[in-house]
Amino acid sequence: MEILVLHPGALGDIILSLPAMKILRDRFRNAGVTLAANTDFASIVASVYASRIRSLSTLPIHRLYTSEPLPVEEKKLWLSYDRILSWTGHACESFAAKLSTLHPAAIVATWKPGPGERRHVSRIFADTLNPWLPTPGFLPVAEIVVNPDDCRQ
Repeated sequence: MEILVLHPGALGDIILSLPAMKILRDRFRNAGVTLAANTDFASIVASVYASRIRSLSTLPIHRLYTSEPLPVEEKKLWLSYDRILSWTGHACESFAAKLSTLHPAAIVATWKPGPGERRHVSRIFADTLNPWLPTPGFLPVAEIVVNPDDCRQ
């Protein structure tokens, strides 16, 4: 199984998503998880939870925001994943509709708290997994393992 996670956030947002990434990783132990995000941050803090990290900007996401049909090669790209979790595009109805129509196992979810939201952002990230699996009452502690090569003097 291959899972694609689209994450548009910066360093702090990626760190806040790590409990959700751990839940995903623990539930789908044998899955390949690709995290598409800002690689400057994700490759340092999220490598424990993703099999692969790639730059979000290398994916043809912009076409999901249009009403034009996707080229065949792009359809194949999106369909090459068994599941897609998108933490981007939730505010755009056409994006959400296009990705959900294209891929039956896609989740397009918001992770930013709205007015009056009382859940912690880490809980919001974790709760976006509910269509695929129940989330625990207590979130797992995120682990950040920094490769010595990534440390700067």
